[in-house]
Amino acid sequence: MRILNIMKINYICNCSQADFNKNYSYWENRGSTSDEIGITNFLKNNFYLTNKKILHVGIGNSDFARQFCDNNQVYGITISKKETEHGNNLKLKNYHTFFF
Repeated sequence: MRILNIMKINYICNCSQADFNKNYSYWENRGSTSDEIGITNFLKNNFYLTNKKILHVGIGNSDFARQFCDNNQVYGITISKKETEHGNNLKLKNYHTFFF
């Protein structure tokens, strides 16, 4: 059996990644998906989110942070350097991004 040493993942943004050390562009310049909008609305309507620490996995365009960082600490992680740069450039209060 032959084992491939390159991991290749296909993403819904029509991009693929074989090397996590490159500067890929994913969702930093795109609108929020209907899924993210639905999750954000659900959280806003069903939970009292004030003075919380929130982990956001896959920060994309950072819209989630825009919605919640005024009254909470939002910690966002991503595998995209460009998403991290975009999030940091927004200079949102209480928003912390991390690249993995």
